Amino acid sequence: MIKKCLFITSIFLSAGVNANSSFGNQVITAVTVHDSGNLMVALETVSHNESCASEARKNTVILNPNSPHLKEMYSTALAAYMSGKTLYGWVNGCMRVNGNEYAIATVISLR
Repeated sequence: MIKKCLFITSIFLSAGVNANSSFGNQVITAVTVHDSGNLMVALETVSHNESCASEARKNTVILNPNSPHLKEMYSTALAAYMSGKTLYGWVNGCMRVNGNEYAIATVISLR
């Protein structure tokens, strides 16, 4: 009986969790170096499922500041923006910056 209760509880607790949701192929509208030190990429449309992101900021993602490949991710985003190519990627979790929650990009690629 205890195992059933724990199983049912775990289902309810995990219902709102979205891990690694794709934002698909996106046109970049801005690449920003924020005064907080975070690198942000604004996308043309919202297509990820990270429910933690602030509604008004869902089209902007933060490049994962803990990634050992942050410079490469930033270069890829900047290259996509400058060349007019699309960016494909995934987000996982959120980060608070100046009172807003932004989805964290964990993988990006130039398309």
